[in-house]
Amino acid sequence: MLKLKNMARNIFPKTFTLIELLITIAIIAILASMLLPALKKIKEKGKEIACMSNQKQCGIALLSYSQDYNSIMPLYFYDGTIFRPWSVYLGDNGYLDYKMMVCPSYAPFKYVEGYKSSTYGSLIYFIRDGMVEIPNGTIYISLPKARNTSSFGVLADSINTINKQQVYSVSPTTNGGYLCAQTRHANQANVWFLDGHAKASKASDLKDIGFTKIVDRNLQFRTF
Repeated sequence: MLKLKNMARNIFPKTFTLIELLITIAIIAILASMLLPALKKIKEKGKEIACMSNQKQCGIALLSYSQDYNSIMPLYFYDGTIFRPWSVYLGDNGYLDYKMMVCPSYAPFKYVEGYKSSTYGSLIYFIRDGMVEIPNGTIYISLPKARNTSSFGVLADSINTINKQQVYSVSPTTNGGYLCAQTRHANQANVWFLDGHAKASKASDLKDIGFTKIVDRNLQFRTF
């Protein structure tokens, strides 16, 4: 009889008590709470890297367009009727897919059909050698006239603080408070420069480029 009981214990091991089960669940919850922030950071880092890759592809496409159009890099056109941001020059002419023109880390997160201006923002309001604005509303970069290309920012992470979407242009002073460069990647904004490199730029870097006002991921303004 004793031998049968021992066999039963081996076949049917002791089950958890309610207290043991609750302790196990609590331990799992604690471990999950410790791991989730780290996993979130890893996920956001991946989006930051994808964003920078997208910006580089946008830059390559802009340079390719410029080679085909007399060294002119288009940033903006508006004549009172027709509106055409930099993205349309590339997307509608087959230089780059629109899905590459959007940061995956902020709304709208990916290209939405028809919203061709919800993209990275071009630095069209910055006065620099090579920037040309003509009376009909066209703003472009004349590559032969451009200087200091390694510090010549062209595209940046952007946000329209009114509709909380990415936007086709950014202003050094936020243009009335809503067309902003945004430090959405761990307090940094990705910026593509005219010499072809992209950089995760801190607030101090953005100040060096010429920004006097920026906004963070939580839409808090910072003025220099």
